[in-house]
Amino acid sequence: MARRTDKTLTLTLVLCLLASLGLSIEAAAQSKKTIFKLDDPLGDDHGDGRLVYPLISDFERGDLDLRSLTAKRVSGGTRFEAYFAKEIKQPGRESVDDLGTQLDSIARYGFYTFNIDLYVDKDREPGSGLIRMLPGREAEVTPEFAWERVICLTPLPNEASARLARLVVKSMRRTMTEESEGRIDEEALEEFKDSVPADIEEKAFFPTRVKVRNRTIEFTVPDSFLGGPADPDWGYVIVITAADIIQSIDMSKAAYLGRKSRERFMALPVSPGTWQNRLGGGREGEALQPPIMDMLVPTGASQEVLLDDYSTKQNRPARLPGVVPAQESSGS
Repeated sequence: MARRTDKTLTLTLVLCLLASLGLSIEAAAQSKKTIFKLDDPLGDDHGDGRLVYPLISDFERGDLDLRSLTAKRVSGGTRFEAYFAKEIKQPGRESVDDLGTQLDSIARYGFYTFNIDLYVDKDREPGSGLIRMLPGREAEVTPEFAWERVICLTPLPNEASARLARLVVKSMRRTMTEESEGRIDEEALEEFKDSVPADIEEKAFFPTRVKVRNRTIEFTVPDSFLGGPADPDWGYVIVITAADIIQSIDMSKAAYLGRKSRERFMALPVSPGTWQNRLGGGREGEALQPPIMDMLVPTGASQEVLLDDYSTKQNRPARLPGVVPAQESSGS
């Protein structure tokens, strides 16, 4: 009887040891998959310190407050995990227009209140790349973090690429008109139009492999876009804007207290006062005030100072530096 008990105890210990070893191996494997993690302070979802949320119930303080961004290696790509201060609002069946269109039929990826932009500087060569951010951000990237790729997580990824192409062509048409004093080379413009889709596909990616879990949203970016998995030695400019799902025509925008109508791309603009359908807290006459609610900044930098350093009169937008995970204390 004693011998059987000893054997049972021995077997139990062996099984416990194997289980513990298995868990340790699994935990180690999981940790190896993590490329980097970047943390962000709580309660800084106010942009330059002045911005306030729209008054509609779709938005509440904390909804756009990014707390961390983690990059993990997965088969064929990189999975980014963005963790917010509050549980991510998921679209319901409420109507969003006079036709009775339901919100969840438009925002089909499980979220609808924010966009996450990641501007990726792969070569880390100052001035090698682009400094202009996506339309509607009213900011630039510093030349030291000029980017080669941009990832834009938006509730409407399929519509975003086509909309961006239209904005790029519109901008080129405007530039050609100004440079030629109203005479446009239509043949050259058509050639440019033909090249835009491929150029956007190379430089911009709008994730569709998305999963929402409580306060976390996961999105996968293929190696074919980044040229491999995300690298902790690359530079990343990461900003959060409030998503504009409908982008309905606002007949009053010409009267925005002196603000000119500017390009909007999936993001709510900012205006003085408080509003139902846009960010409040804007400065009068400042068309270049960035509608960026939150951003990751390098150690020692101030989000509020960076986003407030612009001049509409001098046509000088805010310039935002990136974060190099390998140089941050939270990088892994």
